[in-house]
Formats: sequence, C-alpha cells, structure tokens
Amino acid sequence: MRAKAWRLYGASDLRLEDVELPGAGEDGVVVEIVANSVCVSDYKCVTLGAGHKRVPDGLPLVMHGGSGLTDEDYREVIARGIRKVNYYTYGALAGGRAVYDIVKTKPDGLQFHDVAVAATDAVTDDIKRVMKVLGAR
Repeated sequence: MRAKAWRLYGASDLRLEDVELPGAGEDGVVVEIVANSVCVSDYKCVTLGAGHKRVPDGLPLVMHGGSGLTDEDYREVIARGIRKVNYYTYGALAGGRAVYDIVKTKPDGLQFHDVAVAATDAVTDDIKRVMKVLGAR
C-alpha cells in the first residue's frame, strides 16, 4: 500500500515522499488518517535546529511514533540521526495477539495470570527484537 510520509533529512529539509506501507495482515485493519498535527516544539526543532534557543547543540532527534514502519525503515531513521524512538503500538499489538491466541486455546476458561504472562512475554520479546533492529546494546 502506498502512502505519503514527511521525512526529515536535516534542518529545514523536510520532504514529502511516497512510501510503501506493510499490509494489515490477516487479523488487522487499515485505518485512513484524515487529520493529524505536529507539535510546535517538533516544528521548531526541524526548522531551526540548534539555532532554536531551547534546542541545545547536539540535541538527539526523537521519533514520536513508528506505526507502520518496517525494520528497514527503523534502520534508516537511525542512520539519519534519530536517537530515541517512542515505541508502543507494535508492542501492544504483540501483547494483544498473544492474549487472542491464549484465549483460543482455552475455550473453557483461563486465569488472569495466564493472560498477563502471555501478553507480558510477547511485549518483552517484541521490544527485544526491535532493540536489535535499532542497534541497541
């Protein structure tokens, strides 16, 4: 699926590009975004860089979300200077899938502990995987 994405290449060098998004998968859905916004602090960081009075030299760039990105996309944003990724959606989906799977295997009932452990283990495994992709040590 093709989409448009803003990509940051440097101070004041933000480009709207066509990107390929992964499909929703068998149990997923595709949601069309009809409106979005940019935090003013993000805007100032992009346009002014270290010239902004509240942006010290060497400020690491933060990616506020990565929903829809592939492992290769993550590697690319790291290569372009992103130093922190706020990561939630994929971990939450991994936990949700684990809960869905365990509920299917125990139709006669289960304990909360079973669900909590399955979700926690799935989220932990997903985060460990992503940390390797991002080059975390």
